[in-house]
Amino acid sequence: MTKYISPSQLVFYNHRLLLKLPNGQFAAASASGKLAPMKLAQPWRYSRLAAGPKGTLIASRDGGFGHLAPDPNGVWREIAYYPAVYGSFEQAMTDGIGISLLTDREGNLWRTTYDGIEKIRAHRFNLIQRKDSLWLAQPGLADEMWIGGWSQPMSRRKPDGTSAATNVRKVYAILRAAGDHVWVGVENGLWEFKRGSQRFWQLPASLNGKFDLQALALDADGTLLVSIMRNGLWRFERGVWSKDQRLSQVADNTPVSMLRDSAGRTWIGLTNNRLGLLAADAVQLVPESGRLRIGNVLSLADIDGRILAGGEAGLAWVQGDAAHAMQFAGYDAVGRVTGIVLDKKAALGAQR
Repeated sequence: MTKYISPSQLVFYNHRLLLKLPNGQFAAASASGKLAPMKLAQPWRYSRLAAGPKGTLIASRDGGFGHLAPDPNGVWREIAYYPAVYGSFEQAMTDGIGISLLTDREGNLWRTTYDGIEKIRAHRFNLIQRKDSLWLAQPGLADEMWIGGWSQPMSRRKPDGTSAATNVRKVYAILRAAGDHVWVGVENGLWEFKRGSQRFWQLPASLNGKFDLQALALDADGTLLVSIMRNGLWRFERGVWSKDQRLSQVADNTPVSMLRDSAGRTWIGLTNNRLGLLAADAVQLVPESGRLRIGNVLSLADIDGRILAGGEAGLAWVQGDAAHAMQFAGYDAVGRVTGIVLDKKAALGAQR
């Protein structure tokens, strides 16, 4: 009888038994018990296998797991790599203790760790590499995703994975006003993309000192709001700039982040734990008694009518005049949250 390292390194795949031999190689056993070596590129990288979706394999390795598929010559090669999220998983992978993998009929991956059982939803991941140290991604025209940065031109990425570069550089903010209308804030102005055409608008000539565009949002009436560092909040409508006076009585009144929610209300995130709702002629700040304790408000999101605010010191959801801190499982502190997103399967993600 052939010896193997551990029962956890056995998996049934395509009516055959796959196992890892003491020499570090993987083999497939037929119904008669005969072993045939698997053609696996770099087999020493992997500790155990699991059946993957659509005739593929999932293989655990340092820091995460790989998605394997056979090439035309029958050699199994890694087509994608998914890093582990939890330190306990990485440690267990190294120790080789008590870890097993299983892919269900829907293509979701299940794994056991020291902390219990984890489910990884079936997603298609595409790694987008850029050299920019500062960049962002936001919905663009139609179904496109627009990716902008500091040194490289902004690109327009389509759902099929193809991408086209633009002549827009030094992007600070992207706002999709409608399916055929997108605003892009750059170092010295605004690019407006609308119905297949594009136009550049200069920032107000009366700005003081050094300035950078900070954030974009739509007001309740559809007017574009533009936050400009060291110059406060401005309105831009039909080619005309005007200073928004609703923050005139507020100290340090340049919004760091802005959002128009599903109810048509516009929220502004400020420095020092301040979040406000723009009214017709003023701003209504969440009171200090509301216990918003996230530092500068860096990001905002509307999740099913509930406002989430991410800041330098964590994440909170806001209801009325009260803020409620949020905590992620496996983390003692959330830390800096610069982006919040909800995917099509209602999974919440936060960029740290």
